[in-house]
Amino acid sequence: MNIRFEYLYRDAGNYKIWGELVFTNRKNLDVTDLNSRLIAQLISNQFFEAEKVAIPRLRFENYDETLDHGWHEFHGSSGKVVG
Repeated sequence: MNIRFEYLYRDAGNYKIWGELVFTNRKNLDVTDLNSRLIAQLISNQFFEAEKVAIPRLRFENYDETLDHGWHEFHGSSGKVVG
């Protein structure tokens, strides 16, 4: 079973772009435990900077550096059988 990591970018106008990544779960770790560990490491238990954790950054074409920011939101992760 793999792990699906869901996240989003919310711009200054509260518009959202969604993203997801699938990670191999070779050790078959418990998804609930992984979520708890991950949330404990996030800014205010919810936010992260994509570049600092090697996750693709999401942004709109009309990114405005004076209004927008680099924070992304963790939405959740779940077990997913792929293939």
